[in-house]
Amino acid sequence: MTDAWAELRATGTLGPAGVDLVYETVDAVRRFDRYPPPEGADRWTEGAMMEFAHDFLFADGGQERLTRLVALASDEESFERILEAAVRNDFRMQARRTETGAAMRSVAHAVERDPEIVAAGSARTRTWSLVQHAENDTYSGPTAPLIEAAYAVPDV
Repeated sequence: MTDAWAELRATGTLGPAGVDLVYETVDAVRRFDRYPPPEGADRWTEGAMMEFAHDFLFADGGQERLTRLVALASDEESFERILEAAVRNDFRMQARRTETGAAMRSVAHAVERDPEIVAAGSARTRTWSLVQHAENDTYSGPTAPLIEAAYAVPDV
């Protein structure tokens, strides 16, 4: 059986193995990174997952994306890793276009400009802390008490 990377290198297009790999990758990234379902849907369906995959492959820049993937990969394993990163980036780009994404960016910009707050971690594991507590370990306990305390704060 031919692998996805070999199909793409040989023909310049994805064959059956490549299409299956894209579907599997989109499904895995949306599950593991816990992306919410598409707007107007209460859950991810197979059709919604396939639509995302088709947009990834055929929307603006799709052909260039495939060309980059095959150029960067050196074997099937590296192709799968690079494909996963590209799918994850596409999910992030789409999330940024939502109202929630815009609100999260606004909050992040405001917090990062506040001299009383410091950021730690990478873009993926970002945490914020008040300067005076920056050396403390990050809280990793249950979130319910924090949520209850936040609701108890007046005028927030």
